[in-house]
Amino acid sequence: MKNQKVILIVTGGILVVFVLAGAFFIRDIYFGAGNQTQEINSGLDTVFLEQKDLKTYENFEGTLKYEDDVRIITEREGVLTYLAPEGQELSRGAEIYRIYRSTEASEILAADQQVTSAQANVAQAELALENLNAPATAAQIASADASVAQA
Repeated sequence: MKNQKVILIVTGGILVVFVLAGAFFIRDIYFGAGNQTQEINSGLDTVFLEQKDLKTYENFEGTLKYEDDVRIITEREGVLTYLAPEGQELSRGAEIYRIYRSTEASEILAADQQVTSAQANVAQAELALENLNAPATAAQIASADASVAQA
């Protein structure tokens, strides 16, 4: 039992020595390198930093001209009612042209067809309602009796 205590104490002592030696070497590696960096940086000039958006601006004087005409293709059809005058300065978002889109004859015809179809559906629904509200005729009763007899 005493032997085991001695071995345990000796092993613990050796372990403590290794931990202290490791801490000493690690301290030199981490903290020693920091001192070298400070010595290197101490010779450099210092400046104040300012955070800004990264943008490049260039100003040009003169008139912008194109060699060829530029085609503008619109998604809508219609009548051109406004066109910016030639030579006018345009800012971002300025209106260059305006198109009035009139209702075409084909669109009017399609709408008329939809109205006529809806009116026909209403007439059929009214007829079905009248048939449901009216009393059964003699022919309808005879037809129902024949169906029951066959079943």
